[in-house]
This record gives sequence, C-alpha cells and structure tokens, in this order.
Amino acid sequence: MLFGVGQFVSPLILVICLLIIFIEGISLRSLAFWLVFVFFLQYLSYYAIGVSSRMFWSIEINYEFSWRKVANNFLSSLIVLLAYQQYFYRRLFLDGALKRVLILLFIPMVASMAILLLQPLFGLHSFRDVTRSNERGLGVFSNPNTAATLANIGLVFAIDLFFRLKKKWWLFLPILIMAVVACILPLSRTGFVGLAAVIVLGVLYFLLRPRVFGSFRPIQSLVFIVVPAVAIVYVSTNYNRILNEELSYYQRSRIQSLEKVILRGELNTETTSERTDLWEYAAAVIPKRIISGYGIGYFDDIPGWIGVHNTFLVTIGNSGFLPFSLMLIVIVSVPLIGARKKRTGFLIIGLSAVTVINFMTSHNGYSDKVLNIMYILPVLFAAYDRPVLKSEQ
Repeated sequence: MLFGVGQFVSPLILVICLLIIFIEGISLRSLAFWLVFVFFLQYLSYYAIGVSSRMFWSIEINYEFSWRKVANNFLSSLIVLLAYQQYFYRRLFLDGALKRVLILLFIPMVASMAILLLQPLFGLHSFRDVTRSNERGLGVFSNPNTAATLANIGLVFAIDLFFRLKKKWWLFLPILIMAVVACILPLSRTGFVGLAAVIVLGVLYFLLRPRVFGSFRPIQSLVFIVVPAVAIVYVSTNYNRILNEELSYYQRSRIQSLEKVILRGELNTETTSERTDLWEYAAAVIPKRIISGYGIGYFDDIPGWIGVHNTFLVTIGNSGFLPFSLMLIVIVSVPLIGARKKRTGFLIIGLSAVTVINFMTSHNGYSDKVLNIMYILPVLFAAYDRPVLKSEQ
C-alpha cells in the first residue's frame, strides 16, 4: 500500500510538509494561542518524560526499544503537525480563507475514499471474498483501521459541506454516500462506531442549529434524515439475509462481534480481539508508576504481548500523569469551544468525536500520521477560526 511504513508516499508527504514550513516559516506568534500551546506542550512532554523515564527510572524493565524508531516517530510527526499548524494560522486566521482550507483538506480525502471503492476494478481487492484480516479494504493504506479513520474524517467534512453550500449542494450527495461506504468497507469496528457517531451528531447538530449557515436548509435536512432512515430500515429488515448470504464467514464474524458490543454491551476478549485483557493489564500496572510512566514505547508493544490499543493508556502508561492531563484538557476544551463556533462548529465537534473514538481503540496516536492530523485538526479549527471581516467577503 502507498502509505504504509516505509512506502514511497510517506517520505513524499514529509517533503511536502517540510516545503510548507520552509515557505510559510514558523511564526512564534501562532503558538501563543493557548489551545495550540497546550497541544504542542502535551506532545513534547509525552516524548520528553517518556524518554527520560526509559533512560533513568525504568531502565530495569526489559522491553523492546529502538531509539531510531522513537526519533523517527517524533520528528516526522512534529514536521506534519507544524506544517498543518502554520498553514492554518496563515490561511485561516490571518487570511480568513476557510473555504480554501476546507477544499484543500477535502480533495485528498475524496481521492483516498475513491481509491478504496475502486480497488476491485483494478483487481487489487474483492470485498465479497474477505476471509482474513489482511484482505480487508485498505485503500492507499497498509492498515484497514487507518483507511476507516480517514473515511470517518472525510464523512465529517462531507456532511459539513453538504449543509454549508446553499447552491449545488446536491453535488456532495454522492460524495456523502461514498464516505459512508468507505467507512464500512475496511470492516473496522472503530470505523463503524465512528460512522454511527458522526451521523448521529450531524442529525442532532443541524436539527438543533438549523440556521447555523445563515438560513435553514430544508431539502438538505430532509435528505440527511430520510436517506439514513431508509438505509437503517432496509438493513434491519434484511439483516439475516445479508449476514448469511452476502458476507463471508470472516465478515460475518466481525459484524456479529460489533453487534454484541453495541447492542448487547458485551465487552470481552472475543468481541474486542483481546483489547479488554490489555486494558485490564494496563489499569492494574499504570497506578504503580503514574507520575513517570514506564517509559516511551512500553505500552506500544507490551513485552510478550501487543500494543495496548488505547492512546489514552499509552500516554499515561508511557509518560505519566502530566502529558495525560494536558491531553484531557485539549480533548475536553476543543468540543466546548466548537459548541460556540458558528462557521466550524460541526467540524470541530465531529472531528473531536472521531479522535476520542480512535484514541479509545488504537495505540498509535503518536506515530500514525493520519491520527496525528485527526488529533490536530479540531484544535486548529477551534483556535484559528474567527469571524470574517467585510473586507474579506
């Protein structure tokens, strides 16, 4: 896949981000916004305390550790985060060019989702014959969960643009449907939960704030309510047939495990692919080193096991209480700020929801570039979006 570790597009992305930083420069004034400052302080403190803990306080703990890997994750993610932050500061805050920012972000998301859907045409993937994990829909990524995450992010943008446009809104209806399908095809439980959360938030947000974009959008609102309702009724009435006749055994088992989690509340080793065992272990050992943590990388790959599959636990487990507290400040403050925003409220709230859901089920929030972007986007919209001046209209 194009965006896997070591694949050729990953270095290309870093080169583009370096060019953005080189062209735009780094404005220290842009870091003076308290939310942006806390975000980067949380990121830097995670690595500073985690590395210190590994070097001085947790040296007796034997686990696989690579300084090269840590340096690569830290520097590459920092480059991506700074590039996005500087671009948002100059284009969104200084220029007030919200539409240009939205379009620039949305185009690669649409391309990624389109590639995912078109895989069967190129003989790269068949969605009907998935028999094991590595056959799930990947798109341009090496991890199906990453593909589902980007689809969740794309769905947030698609819903926002669907309601934002007063004219030609119908052009975004097929893109909206494509985003929903792209959330489903990777068969990621995180993607399914994110899909449900974003749609519910979209319905509630635009029903409670019908004039958020200046005037009520009756046709868009009707379409946005009716289409999901029809889909839910169809799937509900044909559920058993679809499950038994249209899906492979592997696909069926993943859907059934998701059903057990959401509808029956069964969180166990089987339904979460051993995640609950990892969470129980983390909950038992983290309090013993809650100040300093166990050192960078420990909960990313627990000795004799796998990663803890929870970025919140990775943060407090690897680096202790300080970066975890700063992360909570960011996670809680951003949607509260978004609730008061008019132009970007749904973007901020929707992206925040996707972030929390992904951080609850994945442990690579500091190394995966898509998750890096997912985490910083609502922060940047919350910090840099401002009322448009008449001279900018």
